[in-house]
Amino acid sequence: DDPLRDFPNLREHFMQVWHNELHAIHATYQVISGLGEDRFQNARIAVANFLSSRLS
Repeated sequence: DDPLRDFPNLREHFMQVWHNELHAIHATYQVISGLGEDRFQNARIAVANFLSSRLS
């Protein structure tokens, strides 16, 4: 559990709400998964991929 998260028991509901809204506005986004250092590295890779796709 994340002590900073509002409504931790509704996590999946709000994740779906955000996915729906992002799809509705045709937003480009990447879901970052993992814990700790793995999550950080996954985020770094996602940012690098995003930036390289914008520079091409």
